[in-house]
Amino acid sequence: MSTSLRTERKGDGMTARGTGRGRRLGLTREKVIASAMTMIDRDGTDSFSLRRLATELGVEPMSLYNHVPNKEALLNGVAEALLAQVDFSGADSGTWQHRIRAHATAFRAAAQRHPKAFPLVLTRPAQTPAALE
Repeated sequence: MSTSLRTERKGDGMTARGTGRGRRLGLTREKVIASAMTMIDRDGTDSFSLRRLATELGVEPMSLYNHVPNKEALLNGVAEALLAQVDFSGADSGTWQHRIRAHATAFRAAAQRHPKAFPLVLTRPAQTPAALE
């Protein structure tokens, strides 16, 4: 059985696309990132590996490369997904001190929801437009 892999260059870095068992199982980049986040929240980043993630998803490890080019890109995706979950909606009015406090409160709340995964936000490069917003 052959799996094709095509890597495309996009504004946010490299993304991998392909066809194979992962596609037939409904595996997407978003599902891979969400599963990685859940796994990291549960077990921590030190015990995270693509092989363990693939086992948890019920796919071959190489299937993950249809959705992310490598572990670094996956961890960057997890950091971006975590940052996207921070609710800054209450931080857009009031004095600058109020806005700073609201941002810090929102950031802290997200960190408390994901205590083992959230350090990725602080240690991964913010390269994509979503991460820079």
